[in-house]
Amino acid sequence: MTIYEIKGRVTNAPYFFTRSSMKFFNQTLKDFKVSKIGDNLYKLTAPMRDFEGRNMGVTVRIFNAITNEFVNEA
Repeated sequence: MTIYEIKGRVTNAPYFFTRSSMKFFNQTLKDFKVSKIGDNLYKLTAPMRDFEGRNMGVTVRIFNAITNEFVNEA
């Protein structure tokens, strides 16, 4: 599954891939890496950068391909 497929399918976080949200974290869809971690679970990661290009952290989310939702992490 690609980040573009996940963007089109996710239902519980409509703000997550908005232009303004991604601009705030200085991210693009190409920054996201997707790895399969279970039968229907995918881990999304992307660096968060300041506007000078320095790494400020990492976005990490888990996507469930059956429910088309991000998993709430405890």
